[in-house]
Amino acid sequence: MEYLSQYQINLLGLSKDSYEFDYQITEEFFEAVESPEVKKGNLKTHLEVIRISDGSFNFNFHSVGSVQVICDRCLDEMDFAIDTEDTLVVKLGSDYSEEDDIITIPEEEGKCDVSSFIYQFIMLQIPIKHVHAPGKCNAEMMEKLKKHLAIRRIDEDEDDELEGEESESMNDDAPMDPRWSELLKIKK
Repeated sequence: MEYLSQYQINLLGLSKDSYEFDYQITEEFFEAVESPEVKKGNLKTHLEVIRISDGSFNFNFHSVGSVQVICDRCLDEMDFAIDTEDTLVVKLGSDYSEEDDIITIPEEEGKCDVSSFIYQFIMLQIPIKHVHAPGKCNAEMMEKLKKHLAIRRIDEDEDDELEGEESESMNDDAPMDPRWSELLKIKK
């Protein structure tokens, strides 16, 4: 938690109309925020804090760099580029609350921890499915994957191939379920 203390902004101590903060986001950051998905990264985050009224501030974040995630297909690490600009309105109030892009910080506390917001903005840029560009996956792993895929002929000419998981109960000598036969007619 000591590492994250640098991400604490004392709103009560901000007397000027504008402040700028720069942060280097590395493995240490992702470890401190206990990130389950991202363990490595190298990003720079620039934060501009602008007073918009007494007790209200615009927080403008710009994060650029890359993070390493695991490829869902070959399980190798892959770099994913991040370039995001985000804005929050932070105001002082009686209780902590988050509503849309407006964060209320208790006035007696007066400090805003921006580490969680930086982390959330980075994570929102990463797609749910992480896959290398075509041809960039680990070749050895892709060969093993292909070996375990089942390929079954679905017409008499054996021109079309259907890839999928093979059921233990499926037998090549068994007749095809008539429902599947009807569906195959649609394909032709």
